[in-house]
Amino acid sequence: MKRGSLSTRRSLLTGYVARYVGSRHLHGAAYGETMSYDLAVFDPRAELRDRETFLAWFKERTQWAQGSDYNDPADATPALRAWLLEMIQTFPAMNGPLAYRGEDDDVLEKATDYSIAPDLIYVAFAWSQAEDGADACINLAEKYGVGFFNAGGEGEAFFPDEDGKLTFVHGGSQG
Repeated sequence: MKRGSLSTRRSLLTGYVARYVGSRHLHGAAYGETMSYDLAVFDPRAELRDRETFLAWFKERTQWAQGSDYNDPADATPALRAWLLEMIQTFPAMNGPLAYRGEDDDVLEKATDYSIAPDLIYVAFAWSQAEDGADACINLAEKYGVGFFNAGGEGEAFFPDEDGKLTFVHGGSQG
């Protein structure tokens, strides 16, 4: 994937998500059963632009140590917290202090699992919400100046450029 306009990248990524939804692929599935489509937004520190550094950091961050509260956005960076607060307006949280507590089926079908670390929010969408969820993640990542990682696909990582536009940096078929 080469650098290009955000709309081009969105189309490519949304098409990629659609293919995976159609094939019912689950990244890392032990039993081949599809459960979620996973994406992440992160604090786009300069050192994470290096692919190996990014993957080591991501692996360490997603070990989810017991005893930590990964549902509370209080410790997240201000940009990630702002991203989350807008994201849950469309894709409500399943758990934690911001969880949707109502019984509206239309809202519940969009319920999403967010795992929150200080510099990363891991997002697991139901497959029925994968395309819309990916699009919302990308739009809001650009709005709030956070990075975007296609964790459930080929691992493409996008960072804001000097103009605040998301730009492909590494992953996918590039490696």
